[in-house]
Amino acid sequence: MEYRVESRHKILVTKVKKCLTTLEESVISERKMKDRITKVTKRDIFNLFNNGIDESNWLIDEVIYYPYYGRIKEIDFIKRLYNLKNIKSNDDRFDNAEDDIWQHTINNDDYPKNWIFEDERFGLLNGDDKTFLDFLCGVFHPEVRDENGRWRLFFDRINELLKKDGYQLYVSDTISSKEVYSWKRYSPEDDIFVPFSERNKGLIKNKTIQLKIPRQARYQMFQAVNSYNDSISEVDDTGWRTDTDTKEKSFRELKKFYTPKAYDANKNYAEVDNIDDFIQNTSPYNVLDAIESFCINMTFPNGKFTDTINQILKRHNIELELIDGKFSIFNQIIMSNIQTEELGLEELLFEANKFYKDGEILNALEKIWDALERLKSFYYPSLDKKESLQRIIKEISKGDNYRECFFDNEFGELTKIGNEYRIRHHEKDKKELYDDAFSDYLYKKCLSLISSVLKELSPRH
Repeated sequence: MEYRVESRHKILVTKVKKCLTTLEESVISERKMKDRITKVTKRDIFNLFNNGIDESNWLIDEVIYYPYYGRIKEIDFIKRLYNLKNIKSNDDRFDNAEDDIWQHTINNDDYPKNWIFEDERFGLLNGDDKTFLDFLCGVFHPEVRDENGRWRLFFDRINELLKKDGYQLYVSDTISSKEVYSWKRYSPEDDIFVPFSERNKGLIKNKTIQLKIPRQARYQMFQAVNSYNDSISEVDDTGWRTDTDTKEKSFRELKKFYTPKAYDANKNYAEVDNIDDFIQNTSPYNVLDAIESFCINMTFPNGKFTDTINQILKRHNIELELIDGKFSIFNQIIMSNIQTEELGLEELLFEANKFYKDGEILNALEKIWDALERLKSFYYPSLDKKESLQRIIKEISKGDNYRECFFDNEFGELTKIGNEYRIRHHEKDKKELYDDAFSDYLYKKCLSLISSVLKELSPRH
């Protein structure tokens, strides 16, 4: 009896240790996913404000400085981001951080330059990514930044540093025609421009993508391009400066991939020398090339240009969306292949698609996972879900053992993800989906599986 108790105790201890190890690994993993910006990067950014940026060419050699609080008082900037009344004072004479900071930055002015970077109360050096990134977005807010200062030089340099740790600042809105910045995850692929027609050459060739852009829509896009066109001053490797504009630069980018051609007045498909004629008279896929190139090459990226293009697409019932300078076609391809007479499943897919197009990725994930669970009951809606799923896998595998194993693993893995992450279930013990790129991948993976299954089953059903 004692032996059995001891054995059970050892087994229990082993299980507890294993659970604790798994939990620890999970916490560490999630922490790594959430907080990517290293202290090295943070200090490099702090040094830009502390030491300035060296700017040297054959004409000038100088150090450019820019205060993080821009054109307003330091304390006023900090109050935009933090509730100073609720933060403790480092000076025993004062009850809160606001009085403390006022005393040492205004009354006595005896705090060291950029003291906030090292002050643990504000979580910039040792805090999480969100706190740090929100701070930087605040630095470059239109109400803060000094338009007469060299803020854009600092913005570009900071963005370069952030990209090394997987983030970037981007234009999310405008105030009085001035850019408002937010932050998002970054992939090196974001900086590589490959036109729409080149990225989707195979899909266009086999007619998986079939697209028409009415003349009126083309004209509206042409008008949008001209409305947002801006002057650009470019400097080559020798320091020589030339003046151009966004349209010209965008057109040059396209020429790196092919010779731009369009239909002339005599309906001849011939080379053109400007983006205006190109947009109005070329292939619909090349029209998208021109819009993407223009968007990416805008001197001051503007979310309103993207909104304008998306409104034109929606108005003309063109199932595309411009997102971060690239046209998204994924849902168009997948949804066009889905055929089902099961109204509940169809409704869930419709709702998922709508949420996804509106940028509500977490709601889209919940609906697509609900659709996956409903799909499992394809053959036995009110009976055994496991038996129904096994029949589905047998049906779509067509006697191929490898395919059967593959689809069994796919369903199993997605089911596991749905149970472990906060997708369909929202209990506190579920993992958070901090990563937008990962969420997007999961959505597309789940939708692709559903599409593949329905493509095989629906005609037989």
